Amino acid sequence: MDVFIEQLVKRKNTGMQLVKRVLLWVSIPVAGYILLILGGIFNLQNTFSIVILVFAGYIFLMWRVSTSMNVEFEYAVTNGYLDVDKVIAQRKRKRLLSAQCKDVDEMGRYAGNAEKLAHRSFDHRIVADNPDEESAYYLSLHHRDLGHVLVVFNPDERVLEAMRKFLPRQVQRDVFPRG
Repeated sequence: MDVFIEQLVKRKNTGMQLVKRVLLWVSIPVAGYILLILGGIFNLQNTFSIVILVFAGYIFLMWRVSTSMNVEFEYAVTNGYLDVDKVIAQRKRKRLLSAQCKDVDEMGRYAGNAEKLAHRSFDHRIVADNPDEESAYYLSLHHRDLGHVLVVFNPDERVLEAMRKFLPRQVQRDVFPRG
């Protein structure tokens, strides 16, 4: 029987991201005012139409930058393969990792192991959501292209159960001690 489970997790915005968004949107009227002044100083023909065109482009650019801060992560387990994707503003998808669960060397709760993992050497670190949450897990694996990889993610019970069947026995005992 085929196994296919996926989970979509929205990244929680931090205070700094909120400040960046507010600054982006506050900059729009400031940019419009500056464009009007520059248009008047250089006394351009058709100043108003040029200012409107540039201002519309600036608004579009600010909208694109602002919405690109909306990030979601998708975890999918398909017959023993774990895929981790980053979805930006629901319009762009980037594959962060695609690996077999059998290649996992180590897995567990991130909260209790964060300090230990911070001092270990990895070729790549993939943080696919908020590592500060209690529900965060980590896994360490050797990937054919990326090398030694650390993945920090927040899977729900369905994703963990789907992965469980395909993890090596020792990793299963470490992550699921009573099952």
